[in-house]
Amino acid sequence: MFDKVLVLNDGHVAYYGPATSAKAYFESLGFYCSPKISVSDFLASMSGTPEGRTPREALDRPVPIHPADFETRFRESSLYQQTVSDAATPPQSKTVGKPKASGYALPLYRQVYECTVRHYQIFLTDRAAWIAEAAGTIVQALLLGTLFRNQRDVTQGLYTRGSALFFCVLIMGLQASAEFGNTFVQRPILLKQKSLRFYRPGAYALGQILADIPWKFIFIMYSLPIYWMINFQRTAGHFFTWLVCLYMGLMALSVMFRAIAVFTNSITRAILPVGLLLNVFIIYTGFYITPPGMKVWLFWIRYLDPMYYIFESVALNEIGTSSYQCSSGDIVPRGSAYNETSYQACAVSGSVAGELSLSGRLYLMAEYGFKNTHLWRNVNLIDADFIHTCRIGMERFRNAAEHMSTIFYRRLPSWVSASASRSADIEEPPIVAETKDSKPSSNHDVKTIGRLETTQSVFAWQELSLQLGDDKRLLHEVSGKAFLG
Repeated sequence: MFDKVLVLNDGHVAYYGPATSAKAYFESLGFYCSPKISVSDFLASMSGTPEGRTPREALDRPVPIHPADFETRFRESSLYQQTVSDAATPPQSKTVGKPKASGYALPLYRQVYECTVRHYQIFLTDRAAWIAEAAGTIVQALLLGTLFRNQRDVTQGLYTRGSALFFCVLIMGLQASAEFGNTFVQRPILLKQKSLRFYRPGAYALGQILADIPWKFIFIMYSLPIYWMINFQRTAGHFFTWLVCLYMGLMALSVMFRAIAVFTNSITRAILPVGLLLNVFIIYTGFYITPPGMKVWLFWIRYLDPMYYIFESVALNEIGTSSYQCSSGDIVPRGSAYNETSYQACAVSGSVAGELSLSGRLYLMAEYGFKNTHLWRNVNLIDADFIHTCRIGMERFRNAAEHMSTIFYRRLPSWVSASASRSADIEEPPIVAETKDSKPSSNHDVKTIGRLETTQSVFAWQELSLQLGDDKRLLHEVSGKAFLG
């Protein structure tokens, strides 16, 4: 996780170098690392009391005991000489990982890749979510499949067939509504990574969407019992169109609820709009209130509802491409005296006089106002208008909690030529020159002894010490440097 590690013992530098070489270095000093403890615990024992360390037997040279002994042995090592050499060498203009003008060390595509891998790791380790979602979705699919089992291709089954399609969309909306809570759980990590210039919020959002691609597809697969039990059209084209429409709808709804969490500051403020928005989405899906029956001053809400686009697409795919035989109860006039079909009609929206079969395309146009050309248009609208909403919102996201600290850079190191004179800003803090003899008067008057050196992209320090009023020294002439990001 870290390239280098610093081990301090009572303010003295016991080790500073590559994290992968820390264990081998202390073992070379004569200490024994038990296989029962982790490397981090072994390194932590080097900062503690001698009783917490286990030396090996038959050593040519005694192991260091006091903090000064650790520092002496470290200064004798090749790691110290390498550290001094690296600190004295100025960074090259084309350093690998050098931050760009935006301040991020990694390019955008690399940030998206790293965030995607991180979300995959979260999904694979969170087995409780897998089990809960799989069990809940399968149970819902079996219940709905049993409720609408074996629908017949007759006009009396058009409403129940539309109900089955609506509940398929409703399951996607209920599943996606849980995304806003997950976004708030991950918000502290996002703010910390942004403040440290690790990843852009937009890259974080794109990585989350890319990680959702297989996860949401698996969730849709849990709903397959609905399709086969209800007896939807059993052709490859109709099945995969139904699958793609629900999949894109689930992605769009998930991103939309994440966007609500992005634009709100607390989970308590997000609960109310999520509850209201979900109810509005369900009402204006086009099933409870058909588009022709919507009030003229509120019909525009359906154009902001992803569930409306999903319902229209799956309805056009399932109902709009079929014809249905008119049920005996829908034939008018009917009776033993009416035997000529040319004088009869089907009392269902979209029927044509003289025909006892109903076109699904005409039924959807008359009853719901759905047009056959909107099937794939809706899928494109969902992808373009809704899936990218969260990324844009997260890129512009600001929160006071992300401003964790402020670093004041005192002066440039000797190997950097000053390109511009110091600003005349009266609020700019002056350069404070302190000596090693500075002593704080109390515990509340702690001063940093030494000097900080940095450039615009490199944070460096040399012989930095920190001493408290009770003669306790936390840092003792520590030198090093760090690159932004």
